[in-house]
Amino acid sequence: MRALHVLVPHGGRQDELVRVHPGEEWLHVVKGRLRLTLGDAEHVLDPGDSAHFDSLTPHRIGALTHPGAEMLFVHTLLSTPCSRPPPRICASAPPGTEHARH
Repeated sequence: MRALHVLVPHGGRQDELVRVHPGEEWLHVVKGRLRLTLGDAEHVLDPGDSAHFDSLTPHRIGALTHPGAEMLFVHTLLSTPCSRPPPRICASAPPGTEHARH
C-alpha cells in the first residue's frame, strides 16, 4: 500500500485522463470538491466524503473547485481477481443521519 496527500488542480489534463490498472484505491476529500468517474457513473465528493474501488474499473478524478481539491489517497499495486469489492462511495453525514451516495 502507498498513502499520499494530493492536490488535484482544477481543469487541465487530469480531468481527461482515464486510468485502468490492477489494485485498489481509497480516497478521502479534505478540501474542495472532486468529480470521481467510475466506469459510466459520475460521483461528486465533498469534504469528508470517501470512496473505495477496484482500480480495474476505468476511473478518473477531477477537481470541481478553484484552485483545486485536496485529498488523502491510498492505493495498492495489485489486487487478486477474487477480492474485487464493488465500488463504494461514502458521504459524511451529521451524527445519527448516516447515508451513502451511490
